[in-house]
Amino acid sequence: MTREKVMNQQTVVIKSNKYGITLFLDKDTEFSELLKDIGEKFKASSKFFKDAQMAIAFEGRILSQEEQMDVIRVIQESSGLEILCILFFFSSRRRHTR
Repeated sequence: MTREKVMNQQTVVIKSNKYGITLFLDKDTEFSELLKDIGEKFKASSKFFKDAQMAIAFEGRILSQEEQMDVIRVIQESSGLEILCILFFFSSRRRHTR
C-alpha cells in the first residue's frame, strides 16, 4: 500500500525509520484534531512504546516549532515514549524541514 493510500484512510500514520519513528500527518486535518488522533494512536500502542527512547521525524505537513513540541508532549503523555530529538531528512524526495 502506498503512503498516499494510507494517508487517505488515516490522519496519522506511524512508521519506523533507521533512528526511530516517522509520523506522517495529514496536511488538511485541523491541528487540534491531529493532536487528538496522535494521542489515541499512541495510547493504543503504549505497551509497545512504554519506556522506549527514540527520535522522531515528521512528514506530510509543515509544523511550527510550537506544534512539534505539542505533538511530542501528546506522544509522551499518551505512551511513555521519550522523544530524544527531531530528525530532519534532506533528500531528492519532497520533504519539509524547519
